[in-house]
Amino acid sequence: GKLLLNEFTEKDRVGLVTFDSDAKVQFPIQSITENARLKAIKIVDYFRSGSSTNLSGGLFAGISQLIDDVKANRSHIRTILLMTDGQATHGLKTSSEIVPILIKMLKDTGITLHTFGYGSNHDSSFLRDISNAGKGSYYFVENVDDIRSA
Repeated sequence: GKLLLNEFTEKDRVGLVTFDSDAKVQFPIQSITENARLKAIKIVDYFRSGSSTNLSGGLFAGISQLIDDVKANRSHIRTILLMTDGQATHGLKTSSEIVPILIKMLKDTGITLHTFGYGSNHDSSFLRDISNAGKGSYYFVENVDDIRSA
């Protein structure tokens, strides 16, 4: 997370949504000024693994946030990066439940969705299904250096 935040410029708009048993917008979409970057990094520093993974809740909250930003004509590059180290254990748990909703939400938005699975405990076929529905790519991330090459 912090590595990516340091790659963005003031021209970029970024938001952060976390998902445990609940999804929460931790950092509403905004331009990445230096102050915003420092605030986002501080938020990422406090990210902790929880007891559940409400991946669908986090995903849908992030998409809704970006759609609102697009409608307000603020976001010109429309990309979502879904990052997880686990499996969906709360909310909708299967790609057959999530993909149809995802396709409907993304229709005519120009939004692309990429998924990143960290470590060995995530479901790669599930994340691949989601990224395919979002016309994006799935990436397996073994270590921090893998993020830069993605």
